[in-house]
Amino acid sequence: MSESKSVLAIVCGNQPLKEQVYNNLSITYQTDSIKSESEYLNSMSNTESSSLKDFYCFLPNACDFTNDDSITKMINFFNSNDSIGVAICDNIYQYNGFSSYQYTHPNVLDNNDTAICVRSSVLDAIDFSSEENIFQKCLYNINQKGHIIFHLAEPLFTIKKEGSA
Repeated sequence: MSESKSVLAIVCGNQPLKEQVYNNLSITYQTDSIKSESEYLNSMSNTESSSLKDFYCFLPNACDFTNDDSITKMINFFNSNDSIGVAICDNIYQYNGFSSYQYTHPNVLDNNDTAICVRSSVLDAIDFSSEENIFQKCLYNINQKGHIIFHLAEPLFTIKKEGSA
């Protein structure tokens, strides 16, 4: 049963996320404004290597869960096949006054707003080494290390954007 798997959501930012019906979820927020996003994400992934959870979700700033069962759906996706080590999904972009669905192709990332979810066995491949497009470059590096990036064709995350599209 997916509820038995432990999940840590690592959030760039400090805006509270939508409550999840998933029981074994921990969320940590970036409260240290001195660290850059990449420093924060790398420090969290390195710290977590010593106290492993089953799954990790790295969320960019202004990212939230789309529904109260987003984590459940992602973990069910991972549980559907043991070879799934890295997963991304589609997003909803929320602008002032309207929302837009965004398909996210795992090999053609053209934005930096993609949440990255991984099994603990892939945690050592996580490297947010860049200051620009850190999520794009992290996925590229994961792929270069031989991990297939799987795509869940459902918008599990909502990205809040300023202004209009």
